Amino acid sequence: MKLVRILLFILLIVYFGTPQTSAYLDGIEDGDKVNLDYVLSYDDEVQQNGPGFETYVTDSAIIQGFYEGLLGMRIGQQKNIVVPIGKGYPPSHNLGDKILYFDVTINTILENVRGDNYIAPSPELVPFEFGVIEDTGSAFEDLFASPVFLAISFTVIIGFFYIKSTGSKSKVSNAKKSTKMTAKERVQKRIEEVDKSDF
Repeated sequence: MKLVRILLFILLIVYFGTPQTSAYLDGIEDGDKVNLDYVLSYDDEVQQNGPGFETYVTDSAIIQGFYEGLLGMRIGQQKNIVVPIGKGYPPSHNLGDKILYFDVTINTILENVRGDNYIAPSPELVPFEFGVIEDTGSAFEDLFASPVFLAISFTVIIGFFYIKSTGSKSKVSNAKKSTKMTAKERVQKRIEEVDKSDF
């Protein structure tokens, strides 16, 4: 029982100490990390597709109009976000004089994974390249490196050995019980021994 409590305590620490993917009721909030699919268009033409695009939702990580449009969205929600010229890229950027249209679908939301004090790089400093999508690695690599996966694996292994050890103890105690005789059986055996010795 003590082992079960320890394992439960470890799981609770890992669970509450790790950012969780969620579809919480308030939707996307400042500081969350999102994975989304988007199609960017301007001048009545599709200019860029971004399947599986990941970003931090802060006003310093993405352009202002896109940031404002993402706030409040939930997992699975689709939305058309129109970014006017004043809320898009700075005038020096090649898209600074364009109205941008984003068709967005939210895939996942990680709640405030960097903490409230995180300041992402300014979008003015991040180069914007059409058709370039950053490969963040395999989803399996991310899964196996996850502290939640490691904690669950550890718990399953410890639980297996705990069940195995308690199972062998119960077999031993069952064997002891089977060798123990009831009072009635002891009396009967004693009577038989006395009867044999009298003859």
